[in-house]
Amino acid sequence: MSSPLPPVSASLTPHGAWYDRHPFLAALLMCAAASAALLPWHDRIALVNVAMLLLLLVAIIAARFGRGPAVLASVVSVAVFDVGFVPPRGSFTVHDAEYLVVFAVMLVVALLVSQISGHLRASKLAHADGEHRQRALYQLAAALSATLRREQVIAVVDAFLRREFDAVVRFHPPEEQRHTDLTRTEPGVDAALRSVEAIGQAAQFGGGDSDRPLRNLQPLLGATRQRGVLETALPALPAAAASAREETLAVVAGLMAAALERLHYLDVAARTQVEIESERLRNTLLASLSHDLRTPLTVLYARADALRETLIGEGATAAEALCEEALRANRLCESLLDLARLRSPGALLQREWVALEELVGAALASLGSLRGLDAIEVEVAPDLPWLQLDVLMCERVLANLVDNAIKQGGSAQRIRIAAASDSAHVCLRIGNSGSRFPAGADSLLDAFARGDHGDRSPGFGIGLAVCKAVIDAHGGGISLGNRDGMAEVTITLPLPAEAMPGLPEAGP
Repeated sequence: MSSPLPPVSASLTPHGAWYDRHPFLAALLMCAAASAALLPWHDRIALVNVAMLLLLLVAIIAARFGRGPAVLASVVSVAVFDVGFVPPRGSFTVHDAEYLVVFAVMLVVALLVSQISGHLRASKLAHADGEHRQRALYQLAAALSATLRREQVIAVVDAFLRREFDAVVRFHPPEEQRHTDLTRTEPGVDAALRSVEAIGQAAQFGGGDSDRPLRNLQPLLGATRQRGVLETALPALPAAAASAREETLAVVAGLMAAALERLHYLDVAARTQVEIESERLRNTLLASLSHDLRTPLTVLYARADALRETLIGEGATAAEALCEEALRANRLCESLLDLARLRSPGALLQREWVALEELVGAALASLGSLRGLDAIEVEVAPDLPWLQLDVLMCERVLANLVDNAIKQGGSAQRIRIAAASDSAHVCLRIGNSGSRFPAGADSLLDAFARGDHGDRSPGFGIGLAVCKAVIDAHGGGISLGNRDGMAEVTITLPLPAEAMPGLPEAGP
């Protein structure tokens, strides 16, 4: 799943040579070995050379083991120089007072050398640790960028933290996913976890077992929302190493949050692409079917109409019913064609300047002698601005909505068409007192959606979808609801961005 990652910090590695685990003992042994090598030559080597060699030994110990063992080697070297080389040998007694100055200078120089060398060694180790940490985090980021599922992200982070810090990792998904997520690893949710989620800040405290007494909680903060909480059970470390480990855990949590958010957006993009392709295929299929059906339906209507003219009695009645069904199927094909055309990306509207009052009048006139038209009340404000609309499309929308209101409300009802405007929109309401919309009625605006299954009125659930497509193409909105004791359809249309051109003046 991922390439091996190098250790974050060499100082945290529990394995190594014995002298790395016991540096003070190694410093004493080096001093003893140097003393054993120099003592047989005490009468052949000048004291100043012995002092230089011992100072060199202190510098070597400081460079290899650090400041503490070097200070110990400084004291031991001065003691060895006094006892083993300065007369009288074998005791700390000094006959010549000048040697006291030598001892003091030698001790100060040794301490300075150990301090400088130890500081350089600490800086080198810190630089090496930082380099190892950056390389490891870079490889972790590369491994996370190759993941395609959340389980892979968790596995990569778990392997990294187990290898680097000997940690036990648990991933807590966001709170809204805990009741439905079957892959969560936490046994329960406690107060500390809730606090980290609410505040969005990391927390570390005790409460673990003897091997891993520390518990660290890191919020996974994405760019848009929190993606969960990363919990790690950690062994105890010295203060400096523990601080560096907490910084690394924060970086790991940020990388994990970015990976989870990337997967979320990949999933959203994939679902959106599938929906777009499905919609495109559905529109193409609707357009193709409706277009191919119009010609045989026209022929069928012509044949049925001719048959009706020649038959009498029950045969004529059957032919007339066949004509009506052919016309109904033809209207359905036209609606499907309109729906497919309006949903296509290159849908064009034949916009014209029209007064809403004239549009309502034309829609009512197109219904002819439909029963129930005398129950319609029209309340259109006289000062409504003119609109730029596709007149034929909008006329069919209004006719369809009025026809639905008459069919759904029954004979003993009141139908109201009201229109008003504000500074940005014109609002048109069509309501009937004989029916009510159910809860979640806006779902009826989807194609092929039907209302009450007990409704015996003919239809395929395409009319409202066409109305919504027409209004959406004009940049408006349509909604269904109940208001003032009526089932009401509300249409909102934006006012034109440009002013209506003036009418030409009348001639003489």
